[in-house]
Amino acid sequence: MYISIVEVENNRITKFAEFDTPEAAQSHCDLYGGFPYEGSYSPALYVEGQTVTVQQEQETAEQVIARLERALDRHLDAVANSYRYESIRTMVTYATSEHPTFGPEGRAAVKFRDAVYAHGIQKIADCTREVDPDPIPTVEELIAGLPPITDYFE
Repeated sequence: MYISIVEVENNRITKFAEFDTPEAAQSHCDLYGGFPYEGSYSPALYVEGQTVTVQQEQETAEQVIARLERALDRHLDAVANSYRYESIRTMVTYATSEHPTFGPEGRAAVKFRDAVYAHGIQKIADCTREVDPDPIPTVEELIAGLPPITDYFE
């Protein structure tokens, strides 16, 4: 578990958010001026030499959306990296290539990217709707529900 501690008042953490990856926690810290904490959730954390109590900040819909969108982007780039491309953006540029390896990889990447974003947008909509929202998925749950890129090779 990774925590972004955003606000401490009178040795009490008044705002924080939990994340599944250190990168997500650091990104939140960078965005909101907090500092990261790695470890399991505890009602008290040791911060700057003092024990402080914790009150969890509820994520806003905008924060949920941003966190899950970043997870989708990281996943797409990780898959592209596994095929030796710098990013998914680079990989999709090969869609029109006539090369026997790069062309099929690029075309699969386009279809895969579309499927990942379509799935992700639907999941985000399902968990951020005002009436009867679905539970917010963890990053692992979101990624586990995605199809593999190999489903899109010709």
